[in-house]
Amino acid sequence: MYYNQKESGKRIKELRNNMGLTQEQLANQLNISVSNIGKVETGYSGVSIDLLIEIALLFGVSTDYILLGKELGTARLKDQINSVIEQLNELKKEL
Repeated sequence: MYYNQKESGKRIKELRNNMGLTQEQLANQLNISVSNIGKVETGYSGVSIDLLIEIALLFGVSTDYILLGKELGTARLKDQINSVIEQLNELKKEL
């Protein structure tokens, strides 16, 4: 699994579009230039660690998603939560 700057940029663009933001609005929120956003979204330029964290927080995703395209461990965590819920429901029935 390797970091692909173009794919990462596509994910950022998709997140921005899903939130209904223009490049200008996103640039203002991140305190960077519109041209910088354009370069990131096209894969021409990468992001700093600080900017990566800000983007992840803004969109409510992990840095793993932005960099690699997947939420690591999310499915397993959901399964564990569902299992705990089922166990609690069974305990309720016993009481």
